[in-house]
Amino acid sequence: MTIKNKITIEEGFCYPYFPIYDNGDVLVCLRFTESHLREHTCKYSQIRCINTETTTVKWSFSLKDEGDYVTSRPIVQKDKYLFTTNNYIIALNRKDGSVLWQIKHKLWTTNISVMDNLIYLSNDNELIVLNSENGKTIKSKKYRVEWLDSEVIKHNNRLFISTSNSKIIEINFDSLKIENEFKYPGVWAIGCTPCFINNLMLSNSYASYVSCFDLSTNEILWRSKKQVGTEPQQLLDEENQLFFIVERVQVYRLSAITIKNGKKLWTQNYHIHDLKNLNNNSIAGILKNQNGQYFIGTINKRNGILETEICLSNYSFDERFQYGLWEGAEIFVDKELIIITYSPNEIYIMNKK
Repeated sequence: MTIKNKITIEEGFCYPYFPIYDNGDVLVCLRFTESHLREHTCKYSQIRCINTETTTVKWSFSLKDEGDYVTSRPIVQKDKYLFTTNNYIIALNRKDGSVLWQIKHKLWTTNISVMDNLIYLSNDNELIVLNSENGKTIKSKKYRVEWLDSEVIKHNNRLFISTSNSKIIEINFDSLKIENEFKYPGVWAIGCTPCFINNLMLSNSYASYVSCFDLSTNEILWRSKKQVGTEPQQLLDEENQLFFIVERVQVYRLSAITIKNGKKLWTQNYHIHDLKNLNNNSIAGILKNQNGQYFIGTINKRNGILETEICLSNYSFDERFQYGLWEGAEIFVDKELIIITYSPNEIYIMNKK
């Protein structure tokens, strides 16, 4: 990876997050605050569309409510960007950032996905289905769980969503009623969006196991032991038939699991904030070193060895970031470019090769 461009936000202190690449532009969310305040605070927020070649701002959109900020990664859908904030569901025009529609709605723990021109919004313990052309609610259903903790995802014409109540549920397309439950041990939240390969469903969790379900029988194919209560992340590598799991907070480690049998190929003690597939051989990640500084690293998929360490920013990460960075600080990997938002006021555009 080599630096193509660096975008610096000059006006005020801000956290860039949820970057996406769209036809030569980077769309990035900006949460403005004061540099000495806790990382979750917000004075005001914007979305900017910036050209990756010239770094010029094509347009910007400011959230109108003081303290409101984007809570879900923007989704590209036809001529629009769709996303949620604390107070609104919003659709912006891709060309100029103008508002196509916005619906005021008190939102809690939210995730959105778009399928068949419908928006599936999980908010607290309720699933709401909206028309993507106008934002109007089509149907909704509340579930007997504390909250829904993933986006709705479709696989082989089946809909799945994770919950806080130690299970992934399958829901009916029309009625939204629960058709099947895929249970984990204990009372822990799943905390991850299910991954699918062939007819298998895999997910890390806060529970003591990573689980793989055979969707032809809905039974558990295998479980792999992990530290209970650790904050879970995951990454699926279909080409190499590997499932990477991250454990954070109680322990800090990264493991590669063979999908066929659930056996661990390797485990390394890395403090991982974000993880993405870079190519067939390597993972790109945001990692933290022993000095408390975050950096960009590449990790070999077959043995877990850290191949490269790239320090892009001179920002000094203090105790606010001892466990991880702010939500949406991440690596976005496209076919040719990589976009990184892991340092205040800075957005890095990298060449993939």
